[in-house]
Amino acid sequence: MAEPHRILILEDDGFIGWHLADELEAAGFAVAGPFISTGEAMEYLAREMPSAAIVDVMLKDGACDAVGDLLEGRGIPFLVHSAVNPRDPGGSLEAAPWFGKPRKAAHLIEALAAILPPVDTPAVYRP
Repeated sequence: MAEPHRILILEDDGFIGWHLADELEAAGFAVAGPFISTGEAMEYLAREMPSAAIVDVMLKDGACDAVGDLLEGRGIPFLVHSAVNPRDPGGSLEAAPWFGKPRKAAHLIEALAAILPPVDTPAVYRP
């Protein structure tokens, strides 16, 4: 059986991050994070290659444009899940699908399923 997709979570709000991680794991995904800072995420990405990411625009150490640039450069698809609109012209976050907060995890999981190839995982998500 293939390994489940690993989803990187960047979220500075602990409650939201851990809730999202729990929902993703229940849906059959593996989770990296949640990371609360750009620095932590960059350290992780220096040694790992997730299948996709869910990114909050503002983290504990500021905007995560550098993470978006790195994800985009490595061809890792990502979603933006934030109360801050990432639509600054020319930024890597601009082109990513954006989901405003609050948003049910089911919506994010459906969006991930649309951008990732299918994987044979033991859990089947049912919204």
